Amino acid sequence: MHGAIIASFGTHMAALDDTRSAYLLKAFARIKQRVIWRHSGELPFKPSDNVRVMKWAPQNDVLNHKNTKIFLTHGGRASVYETVFAGVPTIGFPLEY
Repeated sequence: MHGAIIASFGTHMAALDDTRSAYLLKAFARIKQRVIWRHSGELPFKPSDNVRVMKWAPQNDVLNHKNTKIFLTHGGRASVYETVFAGVPTIGFPLEY
């Protein structure tokens, strides 16, 4: 198993345009890991089989799962605290809104 990646950009992600969402979907399709993407907006096309899009996810539980490899986040305060506690490597995306 290649593990899982969790992606959550808070309420900012719903404001992203189709182009940015499409770039993320295309990138997720190219990796071996499963991706749990917390996203409440519309998507420009159907995600690949390794991507599960959810309007809500138990983020703290997923971060503390042994197979979670990395967290993609906008760096919200709660997400930072949960990630530090879980000890999961993080990639931060500074999003404009």
